[in-house]
Amino acid sequence: MYTSAECRAQAEQKLAQAEHADGRRRSRLITSAEAWLFLASQLRRIERSFVLKRRPRRTTAWWIEPTT
Repeated sequence: MYTSAECRAQAEQKLAQAEHADGRRRSRLITSAEAWLFLASQLRRIERSFVLKRRPRRTTAWWIEPTT
């Protein structure tokens, strides 16, 4: 399974390849890059929903207020 960052990296690779390609191959590489970017956007939405809110760790006994 890919992460959104990995999908964006794939899209960058496809666009870099498209710069040196011609005709139908170029068109296919650009379409592929667009698909990778779409997948990245969808995965990013999913990743955000799984981010856990981090709770502060207690480094002292529970009855002692932490100093910050």
